[in-house]
Amino acid sequence: MLHASLIQWIANLALIQDFVRQAPFLGVTWTLAIELIWYGLFAVTLLQFGDKAATRLELLMAVFLILLAVGSLMIGTRLATGRPTMVYAAVIGFQCYRYQAGEISKMRLAQSIGLFAAVALAANYVGFGIFHHPNITLAQALGPWTLATTLFLVIVLVRPIREFRPFNHGLLPFIGATSYSIYLLHPIAFGIVEAQVAASLRVPAALALTTAFALAGYYWVELPGITLGRAVASWWKRSTAEPLLEVAP
Repeated sequence: MLHASLIQWIANLALIQDFVRQAPFLGVTWTLAIELIWYGLFAVTLLQFGDKAATRLELLMAVFLILLAVGSLMIGTRLATGRPTMVYAAVIGFQCYRYQAGEISKMRLAQSIGLFAAVALAANYVGFGIFHHPNITLAQALGPWTLATTLFLVIVLVRPIREFRPFNHGLLPFIGATSYSIYLLHPIAFGIVEAQVAASLRVPAALALTTAFALAGYYWVELPGITLGRAVASWWKRSTAEPLLEVAP
């Protein structure tokens, strides 16, 4: 990192290092670009289409993945399907939220899930089966996708499981709250431990240091960011609300 070029610094700070073929400073940050794409799509579509945003996003992502798969077959070259599928999965999460809020029916949600499963399977079969990723096999792509999606849907949609007390109180929810910092900061902790700690103590040392980093990231970065976001959202809501009509005396 100390010897990185200006281009590499700019690419990493802008989270576009993978798209411009620059070495990442922190390997796990490739997911941040996907999150920013999702946040942008979500915000723009919600502002533009309101209650119809989820339907528009669902159609957009399904068509986009199909076009990628068909385009790959037509030009005989692998086009990336894995990362767009992650954005599509976020749309399904949005649909699950709408179902829980009573905005859509169980049948409508089932249709969304079925469409996602069919499109994701077909597109990623092309991307990882017919064509080949240099590091990921078809089984490695589809297996975790299937397991993670199924686990998410079961926990979110099956009420007795969703309301299971250990999932809502105590250690597990706290780990969930800090999971983003755990994910983002654990490579740094592991790198420090590998360089500074004897092999026999690396596992407990890595766990302890990851925990310390995650707590610091959660309390000093995430929570202030969440508070700021809510304050900005509240200000925006107030500033865009229609003014009350004044009654003449």
